[in-house]
Amino acid sequence: MASPTVMVVEDEAAIREVISLILSYEGYEIQTAVNGDDALAQLRRGGALPDLILLDITMPVMDGIAFRLTQLRDPELCEIPVVVASALVPVQELSSTRQLQKPFRIQELLDAVTQALGHARGLARATA
Repeated sequence: MASPTVMVVEDEAAIREVISLILSYEGYEIQTAVNGDDALAQLRRGGALPDLILLDITMPVMDGIAFRLTQLRDPELCEIPVVVASALVPVQELSSTRQLQKPFRIQELLDAVTQALGHARGLARATA
């Protein structure tokens, strides 16, 4: 079974790199994007979709809220679970999305990713 893939959407390079290293060390495959517009472009390119998106809120070009609202309207992308990782949580516009407040501990990140992936797998099995 292939390792789950997590797309890290974060404009700050140092944070994006640290999160990617932590998740990679835990066995996840990593994709990265620098903002919501970059993430949508990558997702719509037709390659393999990630199993989870870890999403910052405050980013230039397209912020996390605009990304998530656009993602939810796209039938090809709407089922990908999202964990918001931002200093601005809770984000009321995204109340149905898992939210992780920055700064967070490594274990909090890993728990949120594991829970979101587990919940998504459970839903997939229930509808199969």
